[in-house]
Amino acid sequence: MAIQKTTLVSLIGRLENLDEVVLRLSRLDYFHPEEITSKSGAVSKAASAENPYTELADALRSACTDAGLTPVAVPGDQLERSSHDLNLADVRQFVESFRQGFDAADQKEKEIAKLVEEHRLNLSHLDMIRSFHTSFDELFKAKYLKVRFGRLPLENYKKLEHYQDKPFFLFTFSSDKNYQWCLYLTGEQHAAEVDSIMEALYFERVRIPDYLHGEPEDAASYLEGKLAEEQAALEGCKGERDRLVEEGRETLLSYYATVQFMQETYGVRRFVGTSFDKFAGGDYFEFAGYVPAGREGDFEALFGDLPTVVVTAEKSDDGAVLMLPGLVTHSMKEAHEKGTRPEKPTKLKNNWFARPFEMYVEMYGVPSHREIDPTPLVAFTYTLLFGIMFGDVGQGLLIVLGGFLFAKWKKSRLGEIIMRMGISSTLFGFLYGSVFGFEHALDPLYRAIGFAEKPVEVMNAQTINVLLIGAVALGVVLILTSMALNIYIGLKNRDYSKALFSQNGVAGFVLYATVISAIGLPMLGVSFSLNLPIILICIVIPIICIFMRVPLGNLLLKKDAFPEGGFGAYALENIFEMLEIAISFVANTMSFLRVGGFILSHAGMMSVVFTLAGMFGPVGYAITVALGNLFVIGLEGLVVGIQVLRLEFYEMFGRYYSGEGVPFTPISQIVHEHAN
Repeated sequence: MAIQKTTLVSLIGRLENLDEVVLRLSRLDYFHPEEITSKSGAVSKAASAENPYTELADALRSACTDAGLTPVAVPGDQLERSSHDLNLADVRQFVESFRQGFDAADQKEKEIAKLVEEHRLNLSHLDMIRSFHTSFDELFKAKYLKVRFGRLPLENYKKLEHYQDKPFFLFTFSSDKNYQWCLYLTGEQHAAEVDSIMEALYFERVRIPDYLHGEPEDAASYLEGKLAEEQAALEGCKGERDRLVEEGRETLLSYYATVQFMQETYGVRRFVGTSFDKFAGGDYFEFAGYVPAGREGDFEALFGDLPTVVVTAEKSDDGAVLMLPGLVTHSMKEAHEKGTRPEKPTKLKNNWFARPFEMYVEMYGVPSHREIDPTPLVAFTYTLLFGIMFGDVGQGLLIVLGGFLFAKWKKSRLGEIIMRMGISSTLFGFLYGSVFGFEHALDPLYRAIGFAEKPVEVMNAQTINVLLIGAVALGVVLILTSMALNIYIGLKNRDYSKALFSQNGVAGFVLYATVISAIGLPMLGVSFSLNLPIILICIVIPIICIFMRVPLGNLLLKKDAFPEGGFGAYALENIFEMLEIAISFVANTMSFLRVGGFILSHAGMMSVVFTLAGMFGPVGYAITVALGNLFVIGLEGLVVGIQVLRLEFYEMFGRYYSGEGVPFTPISQIVHEHAN
């Protein structure tokens, strides 16, 4: 049950080395940083969860992209500018100034380009009606005459002969393979009717701009002159924009690389403290945090080539390390004020078998250094209970295969847990003689090794009682083990109220073991009588100790027995708590009946599968059995996995484990989270 020891280290250096130190720290998977504060408690660097460099990095990236530049993030050791010399206000001002000039030139270019496109379109229209030798001014001055220029689809142009009696005149010009260019004239009073007819024929009207005068030939000459002017203006705008980009290219890309580096390494920078040392005559930075015991040399060697960077490890039990003037970590500040050791982060260290089950422990909460690491116990009991409840050789092997594929595909610890569950299921499947639900498939194997029949006949009426009683007995052992661990942890921390007098301490252990023995041993044929001395010593006194656990604990610590409210208030409150404790003992014990219940449930579900399969022919039988096995593996496997986890958390963890430790979070993980 290993909680790896950690060492508090402090890293101090000159600000000119900050970028290099940040770069190296950001890659470490064994350094847990501590936030830095001033001795007055004021945070020297804002430790906001929101990355303050993201908005500026986005603005720089957008400016580079719009300017046709390719922004490139570079490692900190290749930066042209040192981040500690970078004034973010100057960067923002530069970006805003560049954007204003670039956007103004870009907007003007777009406006001129739009005019050029419009004039080119109008010129193409004029080319189609150059044969019209009438002044636009004279034509559009007509008071009672409506004029419409445009084009008709060729197939609809032929349909105009059906409207010869309508009050309009049509004049045609050029045509192409799809359209006939034309204009029609009509009186003001007939305009609505004629427009409706032409619209039904898909006439596309082309409006002649007000700035075009004279005949089409004159208007075309005017547009050609305007186009030449606008083309020159367009080239001027492009030149101005290119000039701005060329002048700002180097600064823009350099700023982007530096700010992007600061954004990506903010997970490191938020833990930096800065100070001015008047004796050394310069600005310094500091990082403080924890490394696993034994890695201090690796951490120090990482910065050995930087002469102005000093790494110091804790030297005494009070956790004292070299600190900058005016700076101290949160944990150090607390230790100085209260005279206690700071809460160290918890880094778990387990063998290959137990390591994946750290995921379950972390779900509940990591252990503090005052507790024990329950991972090995969880690994053993979880694997054991799952195998007991879901024993089948064939299905177990499929679970192993599924867990292996899931672990390889998702790189998940859950896949590794599933593999262990499958192995346990396979082993207990040999005990039950079940292979894909076939309860007697292994009978020849048992006879070959000298057994008359398989070891456990699950569906036998006599076996059912044994399974249920065995499940409760296993639960009793696990509950007593949990109590024993609680006693050990309490004594280790000198919490005598918890270790001696609580319902999970010595008093609870003796009371529970006595009551269980009085009930269970006679059922097993073992004689056990509750005589008066046993009742007094093993039942009455433990009940009194549990009831008086708080005042007894206070007396051992030389405090007032009833500091608040006196005995009356305490007794009234604890009467109901004693009832709750009694109910919890019964409920926790009976909860393990589900272990035996799921053994029977598994066999019962497979029996249903075979009953359904028997309704079909050979092919249907095989398909039904295969699908039934997959269904049972998926549904019951999931339910059993959840139920075992419930037993771990509620029936066992609740007795000895709090999970209030500080998780060891590598700085590389913090950097990754903040970079995203």
